[in-house]
Amino acid sequence: MTTLSFLPLILIVEDDEDDIDFFRYALSDVSPNSKLHIAKSCEDALGHLFSEAQQKPDVIFIDLMMYGIHGIECIKKIKQNPALRYIPVVAISSAVPFDLNPLYELGVSYFITKPTTFEKLKRVIDKMVNTPNIYQNIPKANFHMQDFV
Repeated sequence: MTTLSFLPLILIVEDDEDDIDFFRYALSDVSPNSKLHIAKSCEDALGHLFSEAQQKPDVIFIDLMMYGIHGIECIKKIKQNPALRYIPVVAISSAVPFDLNPLYELGVSYFITKPTTFEKLKRVIDKMVNTPNIYQNIPKANFHMQDFV
């Protein structure tokens, strides 16, 4: 694993405490210099993102299946804001939606099926955080990243 930390500030929007811990530990292994902000709801994420006092993240990971405002609605609110729409968004979920086109059309950079092992999660995060230019010119064929075996 590399430790280049091209994306030092990461926001994860996730309501499951176990998934948050899983993400936090994997991130600390592959990118120890990165900073992680955790939002446990869309409302919390939007409060952070709209705050003038908060530094904007370099990438946002959003779980699609959350209580309250659904992840897709949260993404819409982020992408509708001119000051936020440039921030890459990575949608994550345990279940693959039948049609990924709406996510792609919203401007989501990648859709990732939640990895089932710690090693797979580390590979996903390493790729998403430590790969230069990964969020530029993404072909639709590469939008769904699922195979990190």
